[in-house]
Parts: sequence; C-alpha cells; structure tokens
Amino acid sequence: MPRIALLLNLCLWTACASTSHVPTPAGGPGLGMIAALEGVWVEVGEDGSPTGRVTNVFRSTAGGSAVSEVVFPGAPEEMLTVYQVGPEGLELTHYCAAGNAPRMVLDAGSTENDLRFTCTGGVGLEDHTTGHMHTGRIVVLGPDRLRTEWAYLEAGENTFTGVFEIQRVDAGTR
Repeated sequence: MPRIALLLNLCLWTACASTSHVPTPAGGPGLGMIAALEGVWVEVGEDGSPTGRVTNVFRSTAGGSAVSEVVFPGAPEEMLTVYQVGPEGLELTHYCAAGNAPRMVLDAGSTENDLRFTCTGGVGLEDHTTGHMHTGRIVVLGPDRLRTEWAYLEAGENTFTGVFEIQRVDAGTR
C-alpha cells in the first residue's frame, strides 16, 4: 500500500509541476506581465529619486500559477494582493488592512503597460456600500518604475485614491 501512495503522490506532483505555464488569456495581458515585476520596490520621493522605504514585494508562487504582492511589508497596515488567471482572465484578490478581500478582474481596455482592474465582489463585501478597494491600476513607466493607483469606495462614493510611484531596487530571482 505505501508504494501505491508514493506513486500517486509522484503522479500528482508531476501533473502540478507541468501546469506551471499559465497562458495569456485572449484579449488581454497575462500573468507573465505581473510575474515580470518580481522583486523589491521602494517609494519614489517628490524629487523623483528612490527612497529607502520598501513599499511592495512581488514574488511568483504556486509553481508560477500566481504572483503575490506584499504591500507595506512589516508595517501594521501590511496587505497582500494575489494575482492569478481565472475564468474571466487576469484577476486579483486584495487582502486589505480594512479586513475584507475584494476580487478584481482586468478591464477589457487594459494594455501591457496599463493594467486596470475593477472589483466584482469579494469576501466581507455584502454590497458596494462596505468600504473597500474598488479599482486598481498599474502603469509601467519603465522597466523598473511603476505608478499604482488604488481607489477606495465607501457607500457608493470614491472616498480616497492612493497614487504611488515605486522603483525596483532588487529584481529577486527574475
């Protein structure tokens, strides 16, 4: 019996390992664009120079089928965003410091250098009156420079939009 269990585990592991390539969905950028952001990113100051404040860490995970982004690592307001390809194409789930997890899908008009996401629901969002991140945008300004924009919606109104310019300082295992 232990041999059968070992063989089944080996077959399962081999099947999972062979699915690490996630294709680009038709009509939009794929996970590869997000995976290319792997590394440590710091805030860019008002003078346009990178600061020492680490704001984002991107890392491929789950055999290449997802990319995790830790936002404000180590801070009390640390958050996690996980990108993956779902039934509607590229999507993300943002595990927010507000205690909810909005799910966003890539908008049809997005390009490789301008990804726009819109909330379609999520955990802790009974409706769109609960405060949550409702839209996200990643604009590629250069190979190691991004601008991100995140709009917070509460009671149907945009109450805050955070705009962050960040620069990669360590490419990780890219």
